[in-house]
Amino acid sequence: MIKRSPVATTLLTIGLTLAGAFACTKLPVATMPQVDLPTIMVTASLILGALPLMFGFGEGSELRRPLGVAIVGGLVVSQLLTLYTTPVLYLVFNDIKRHVGRLRVNRHGVLTPSGIVNR
Repeated sequence: MIKRSPVATTLLTIGLTLAGAFACTKLPVATMPQVDLPTIMVTASLILGALPLMFGFGEGSELRRPLGVAIVGGLVVSQLLTLYTTPVLYLVFNDIKRHVGRLRVNRHGVLTPSGIVNR
């Protein structure tokens, strides 16, 4: 049997947290839009709240278990889609804004890139 020391576990946790925080400041990361932390926190709390439904036992648990699986699965999929599609949409709209910013209306009322000389 392995004895677990609460002091050693706490020190290990603190050490890993500090090492991770230091490593995050030194990693080369491209500038991306910030993802809202409240979205992640709300999803995590909803998932944790639905876990008793998913892993519950006792009378009637066979009727509640599919509901728990559906809730947790839907939350995980929606969170992953949100975290992956939101930065992509920010980048697409930023490119569109940059492209439209380079356009101007010529004397004939036609949108043209600003680098083209009108004749």
